[in-house]
Amino acid sequence: MTTGAASPAAARPEPGPVTIAGLMALFVFAEAANTMFVPVMPAMRGEFGAADAVVQYTLSGYILTFGLGNLVCGPLSDRFGRRPVALAGLALFTLGALVAVQATDIWIVILGRVLQGAGAAAGFVVSRAAVRDRFPPAAAPRILSYLFFGLAVMLVLAPIAGGQLAHLLGWHAVFLAQAALAVLLFAGCVPLLAGAGQSPRGQGMRPPQVVSAYAGLLRNPRYLAYLVPHACAYSAIIAFLAGGAFALSQQALDHRELGLALGIGMTGYLLGAIASAQAHRRLGWGIDRLVWIAALWMTCATIALLALRPGYGLSAASFLGLQIAIIFAAGLMSPNTAAGVMAQQPQRAGLAAALLGSVQKAAAAAVTVIVVLMLPLIGGIVVPVSQFVLGVTAVLSFHDLLRRGAARAAAEELPS
Repeated sequence: MTTGAASPAAARPEPGPVTIAGLMALFVFAEAANTMFVPVMPAMRGEFGAADAVVQYTLSGYILTFGLGNLVCGPLSDRFGRRPVALAGLALFTLGALVAVQATDIWIVILGRVLQGAGAAAGFVVSRAAVRDRFPPAAAPRILSYLFFGLAVMLVLAPIAGGQLAHLLGWHAVFLAQAALAVLLFAGCVPLLAGAGQSPRGQGMRPPQVVSAYAGLLRNPRYLAYLVPHACAYSAIIAFLAGGAFALSQQALDHRELGLALGIGMTGYLLGAIASAQAHRRLGWGIDRLVWIAALWMTCATIALLALRPGYGLSAASFLGLQIAIIFAAGLMSPNTAAGVMAQQPQRAGLAAALLGSVQKAAAAAVTVIVVLMLPLIGGIVVPVSQFVLGVTAVLSFHDLLRRGAARAAAEELPS
């Protein structure tokens, strides 16, 4: 018997490009707002006379509440619908931006950023869950590829925009621009998410039920088969951003060249997202095949990079070229693992998306800590070493968990 959330999407025609564009804007907003802020962090240190470690709280506070907010927004969006949760999140984000812009102390900025992170989590969760609500299951990987393509574009453009705004109008302008964008999204979400994803029975809202639902997902081998590689792909990108600057700085690049190099590296993600969409549309390849290709690609590219010993004579062009290949694999993998996660919980797509977001952020935070701690000890080689471990983890976990999932499904089909 076909149930609630999946049947409407399968029965009605696929939504058009306006809906896709709206979901893309909602999806990329959180990461774009965060990377837009990064260029103004030095201005915070100068204006408020704050220590570097305290200024870093503006970044870590955002990421922390963003990750935790995923866990809350997912079940709320399943219970009350996607639109109310998205609107509440955007309102909270706007409040955080206005708090920060009025700040006379760095701790007020941190408070504003914490509010922004919590609010931004709503759109990140809702956009992915709404793909599951609005589109047929077969179309979800392709649509998610478009969303991840938009994310890749924003990861390149947002810090440039933030830096230019801060240079021309001061750091306050960045927060005002973020608030303005949130208001525009708020208006756009009213028609975009009408009636999406609401549970008619209000299931799973009591805390014990929510915890039980999350635990059930973590016991589902097929859910984990896509969750773990997804977290590995995202963490590989973060490893590049966290440690690539150090590795590239050994090539005597100035700050402008270094920023351009990091931006060029992120074009790999763009290419991977495009390739994912084209592979689904033109070649008819399924999710599992593309996850396999991406995981093996990432592992082989990191082996090549390790063989050339980054940080010990490898040219910036060679290092960057191989990083583009690694990040291409992440862009190829991410839309497919995200679609695989959603497919495992069609009636609770918001909850599935929430756990996915929280785990990927936790994994990336752990990788960042490892890279930062190991850089002084072993230098730039820590970047491909960590990426190699992530690639191997993606390959082995995907193989093992898919096998366990198949065995579990076969056992459940046996007559009692």
